[in-house]
Amino acid sequence: MTVLVLERGSYKLVSFRPYWLPFNDKAHQLCAEIVSALELKDTTKASEKSLLTVASFLFAAQRIIRIQQRQSDQSEPLPVYFGVQRGASAWSNYPLIGKVHSIKVINRLVELGYLGGKVEGSGDSNVVKNNETNKFSSLPIMTLYPINADKFDDDLSEACFIDVGRPRVRVNGLETRGQRRRRKHNNLKKPVIGKRDAERLFGDTLIASEERLERLFSFWRSYPLILPWGHAAASATRIYHDGRMDAGGRLYGYWTSLDGSDRVKSTIDGEAVCEIDICASQPTLLSSLLGFKVNLKHDQVYWHDLYAELTSLWAHKLLQSRQDPLIDHLEQIQRSRSIAKGVVMEMIGTGNAGKARPSAKLKEATHLEDSEWQLFQREVIKAAPALSELEPRYDNKDNVTGYVNGAGFLSYHESEMIMQTLEALMAVGIPAFPVHDSLVVKQSDANQTAKIFRDTINSYCHKVSGLNVLVPLAVTTSSGKDYQLVNEEYLVGSYPS
Repeated sequence: MTVLVLERGSYKLVSFRPYWLPFNDKAHQLCAEIVSALELKDTTKASEKSLLTVASFLFAAQRIIRIQQRQSDQSEPLPVYFGVQRGASAWSNYPLIGKVHSIKVINRLVELGYLGGKVEGSGDSNVVKNNETNKFSSLPIMTLYPINADKFDDDLSEACFIDVGRPRVRVNGLETRGQRRRRKHNNLKKPVIGKRDAERLFGDTLIASEERLERLFSFWRSYPLILPWGHAAASATRIYHDGRMDAGGRLYGYWTSLDGSDRVKSTIDGEAVCEIDICASQPTLLSSLLGFKVNLKHDQVYWHDLYAELTSLWAHKLLQSRQDPLIDHLEQIQRSRSIAKGVVMEMIGTGNAGKARPSAKLKEATHLEDSEWQLFQREVIKAAPALSELEPRYDNKDNVTGYVNGAGFLSYHESEMIMQTLEALMAVGIPAFPVHDSLVVKQSDANQTAKIFRDTINSYCHKVSGLNVLVPLAVTTSSGKDYQLVNEEYLVGSYPS
């Protein structure tokens, strides 16, 4: 018998993520109408779950309709499906809801005509053989449904939702280099340690991490980050790596993947925001955590952006070496900074300061020559000697062994500094939303945030390495870099005696 196999790339998918609630009046109205139409005999708690399920469905439906509209001028648009995982393991990480009630609501949405019937070939993880192509393939694990756009009027486009219930903690599994390459080649997701296994492996450490996040999310619910298009965010997932809870740990929310120019157009409590970040955070924090001072020019006491400082040291050498009078000086300086950052990021990411040559990706982005790589490599290590302490991420058998690199030591401590800063800000009533090494806050809170941010990093690094350091910060608003929102002293780095 021929079994229909939905080939990857033959459709678009918008997954059901049960963590949205209605945010504006239009969303509340639409959700109330559909919840009423479900005619489920709900208790108060079940009604709350119905509302969460319906709001999350409407958020997905809104996205699907927009994708369909963008494809409307294409000769062969791909079908866009609403996807739901029916396996119990897929629901264990969502703190506000369970599988049974949500699936009951999804089934009613099918009966009411908001969703079409299940797409043939979806909803099974069995490997099957396609008799026509003679190839084996795995059917999509998700159950796929088409939405019936005619059930919605233009009101749906006006509805705004708030993200409140993302999984609190995720621990990605350990991969060898070969496993990672194969996964990326096949465009697969990172392996994740299941909820029960994580509880067994990490016990109280996992519970403590989740409790910290729950306190933060409760605070965020009172002061959500409202994006320019009206949706809001008040939760995030803390993601650890390599099967351990002292590697990684950054927070990922609805706002973290946005372009920075969009993010700084957001609001908190009706006020404009800014983004405060650590200048050249990776070499600066690595140096501070390992107890190394950065090397500056002999007459410097303060520094601002380590990448820019390095650029000023060698840009003239590059101009001389290229011997091209048509090269624009400013353009070359900007290129040099981009290369400096790229070189440092590759060193830290691989844990290898002696890397022989740049990656193809860096070459393509900057047109970097091997001779330039060697020059930048020498100058970077001179400026930040801590880079020489990096440990290679993989051994000669492709196993993960190094810890002092971007995916291990540095990423964990960076995320802890951010978490401690968020908690210190929460204690004084300042809502802040993290973006890896930066914080999005109200502009009116910028100066106080900058002080608490620097003081927290200073205390943390001193405890780890004994080094007394005040890191340089930068502030960005929707108008660009801003040098007036915080005290000038917070914009430069120094080593107080």
